[in-house]
Amino acid sequence: MQPSTASASSKSRSLQFPSAPLVPPIGYAMLDEGLCRVIGPFTKHNLSFLQQLGLKSAICLASSDCLDTYTQGILKSLDIKLLYSKFLSLENTSPSDVEVVVYDVLALLMNADNYPMMFITSSLVYSDLLVLGCLRRLQNIN
Repeated sequence: MQPSTASASSKSRSLQFPSAPLVPPIGYAMLDEGLCRVIGPFTKHNLSFLQQLGLKSAICLASSDCLDTYTQGILKSLDIKLLYSKFLSLENTSPSDVEVVVYDVLALLMNADNYPMMFITSSLVYSDLLVLGCLRRLQNIN
């Protein structure tokens, strides 16, 4: 039994596509429910995609160029609160400084009120991997 042409055509008319293409930022990945990672900075092409995520907050562990004025403007226009921003350099950072950053970021990640959240990095660097590794360990994921 074939569907009637009227019901088939009404189904095709009910599909709604966004007017702007959904282009995820470089390195976009879902880390957990309500938590994604992106490699910044953003471009104008990422705006529609980021709007669809409905993010409340962001954490940035990256080089200083990751939070350029355009990226900060996107966060502000989407009403995404920047909870933490720290620029770490492996050459100039002591282990105790890294420990403080990891602890601070984990405390923010463990607070459900901050979700959905975005974790912004400039690349997968030492401090980012430490935070994500500690988060996985807290979740009993090895």
